[in-house]
Amino acid sequence: MITYSSVKSMAIAGSTSVENVFIFEHISSAPDGYVKVYLFALMQYRNPYFANEDIALSLKMSDDEIVKAFLYWQDVGLVRIIRYDPLHIEFIAQDENSFVPSTSYKFNDLVKALNDVLGTRRFSSTELKTVYDWVEVFGISEDAVVMLVAHCLDKKGSKTSVKYMDAVAKSLAESNVLTADEVKDYFLNQAISSQEEELAKTILKRWNLRRKATHDELELCRKWLNVWKVPYSVVTMACEEMVYATNPSFGYLDRILDTYKERGTIDTDTLQTYRKKRMETEELTRQILKAAGIGRSPTALQVDKVDIWCYDWHIPKDALLLLSEYSSTAAQPFAYITKIVKEWQEKGIKNIKDAKEYLESSVNNRSSKKTNNSFIQREYTQEQLSKFGYRIGVVTDDDENT
Repeated sequence: MITYSSVKSMAIAGSTSVENVFIFEHISSAPDGYVKVYLFALMQYRNPYFANEDIALSLKMSDDEIVKAFLYWQDVGLVRIIRYDPLHIEFIAQDENSFVPSTSYKFNDLVKALNDVLGTRRFSSTELKTVYDWVEVFGISEDAVVMLVAHCLDKKGSKTSVKYMDAVAKSLAESNVLTADEVKDYFLNQAISSQEEELAKTILKRWNLRRKATHDELELCRKWLNVWKVPYSVVTMACEEMVYATNPSFGYLDRILDTYKERGTIDTDTLQTYRKKRMETEELTRQILKAAGIGRSPTALQVDKVDIWCYDWHIPKDALLLLSEYSSTAAQPFAYITKIVKEWQEKGIKNIKDAKEYLESSVNNRSSKKTNNSFIQREYTQEQLSKFGYRIGVVTDDDENT
């Protein structure tokens, strides 16, 4: 029995054959460095002497760059990655039946874009042929194809089958949705439509109404979610303000949300902060009315005024309660409170000490004015007095003779 051994010099002196179709179709289109990775690996595959050579070290490339290169060659159908750690590559035979050079070259950019979307997953050559049909048969643009795949993965998960994606592609083609912008709008409207229906259903359920939402009601839901960008949770929170409404409606809810929008409270955190503050202001307003001897609940306008006094004008709450006690003897207590608070704002009174001094001074002035007024004699004109039978500054003959 004869055994053989080879030396490195003989191995290096040998040759590695490369199909001409590879030269025509791939050398010009492959990224920098990827061709030398393929050729070096092919040499290792066909010459066992080089099997243990470190490809990354030999080509002065990183391991990540080597993996990316093989992912590229897998995408175009020349190799198959069997295992990543350690890296195990299988070369795919390229014959006339299995290799379609015009297709692999034509869709290089599309495959690269799809790989960015797929992450670690890669479409097989069979799956890629299905994807290519979306472009060549259905007429969907490559950008739209990438958007389609991303949408399906986002909706169904990273393992979504190409069969499902193919069904979505057919649906787009039947709807004549072919460009990236058209696909984007199609998926957006599809998502919004679902959200609108779910939101309308939730609202109607809160009101114990067993019916479907009307077209106009769905349009309002579309406006809130898509135009005003109101979160779903904020819409349901707004429904709480209608709990005592006799006939709750989407129109009423629209007015509430419009108020939120004007106030800048259309996100959950801001709205919750505003509501807490509003509840505190309502409670303070109730205390003010009680101290003023007003036996009813505060109106929204009164709460708004107290809100301005506290948070815009920075009038102390204890000063407002003290003023309420002073106002209890007034004919219109809340109007009196409003008048005095305005005077405080104009005079820059911002603490309880100054407020108390102002109130005491006002009471003393009012008492003094009342006392002085009791001794004031009213003056009348001669014409007015003539009506009572008097004349001023005129002496008659009869008077002189008296």
